[in-house]
Amino acid sequence: MERKILKWYEEDYPQKLLNIKKYPEALHYIGNRKLLNNSNGIVAIVGARKCTEYGRKYARIFATELSKAGITIISGLAIGIDAQAHIGALKGRGNTIAVIAGGLDNITPEENKWLYNEIIFNNGIVITECEDEEKIKEKSYEKRNRIISGIADVVLIVEANKRSGSMITARHAKNQGKPIFCLPHRLDEECSSGMYELVKSGATIAMNVNQILSKIEHKENEVEKHNIIKEVEIPEQYKEIFCLLEKEMSRDEIAIALKKQIAEINAKLTIMELEGYIKQINPNTFIRN
Repeated sequence: MERKILKWYEEDYPQKLLNIKKYPEALHYIGNRKLLNNSNGIVAIVGARKCTEYGRKYARIFATELSKAGITIISGLAIGIDAQAHIGALKGRGNTIAVIAGGLDNITPEENKWLYNEIIFNNGIVITECEDEEKIKEKSYEKRNRIISGIADVVLIVEANKRSGSMITARHAKNQGKPIFCLPHRLDEECSSGMYELVKSGATIAMNVNQILSKIEHKENEVEKHNIIKEVEIPEQYKEIFCLLEKEMSRDEIAIALKKQIAEINAKLTIMELEGYIKQINPNTFIRN
């Protein structure tokens, strides 16, 4: 299957990803890019590499049942919980997204290359913000994790130590305003330590799949309602600028894009900021509020 590049302004680029700070301007991918905006919902399932059999079992169960309900499962193709999440999704409808930390020429770990092939063969997708030949660097996994949580509607942490990539994913999810679930766990398991930290910081304990499904339905209804209100409330004279500010832009960039005088742009930006439609990032840069 052909490798392709998806730019931030193209139709199938994951729209939720545009809401995070420093989103990738391009995604390198292979597979079914329609999954990136699944209207039924996308759930991230992540967890420890050194996981328990309990964790493996329930990562598969949750992924399979969510997939059967039409949900796309997104994870990081790592050994342990991530792999079980992808496998579980493949047992459902096969809707799964794997986000990798390096380029498409550097699939790691080696033992999961078969899973990479299975995902593509079963109408899934593998994505990365890295060039094909790029190797994994010190902060590659943290950058990958922000994409996982950024695309997801809900994040489910199955098992995690206090200091782990899964906790970083949870932190990104919290900053992005995403609901976080975690599984109940045993007190004497090492990979329980992060779970208690998550619960203390507001994560919900997931006892069944319906809890997650109901959260997605509620979230989608709220988003739809929010978008309808915004469409009605934005005055016609400000819509051009508002549409542009899906990403951060400077005054000059806005003026050039709209072929307007900078004085006219400045006047509109001032009013839009006062009305709460946009916010100022720095003295010269703006974005939607």
